[in-house]
Amino acid sequence: MSPRVILVDDETERATSVREALEANGFDVVAVLETGAGLPHQAEQLSPDVIVVDMDNPDRDTIENMRRLTHEHHRPVVMFAQNPKTQAIHARAAGQAAASSSRGWLSKKPSA
Repeated sequence: MSPRVILVDDETERATSVREALEANGFDVVAVLETGAGLPHQAEQLSPDVIVVDMDNPDRDTIENMRRLTHEHHRPVVMFAQNPKTQAIHARAAGQAAASSSRGWLSKKPSA
């Protein structure tokens, strides 16, 4: 059985690329969300093994719901960002999330 993933990314083209890469590597992407607003409900309904979140443009719902999912639902979260400023800003958030059971932080490299 393939690991089930919910992907949160507000940029459609990038979300499609990330989804395709995940699926090519054996993951089952069960939902792609533009914001974290519906994340807890989707996680409850779809029971993902991991949640992958783009942090370049996080909204307040995404950040708060990531905390809820790691604390209340014990869902692992992997965060990623491409923008160097975003990476610096969210390094602190990543550290806090890691303390609350986030599983990782990935730096995206821009396409050539």
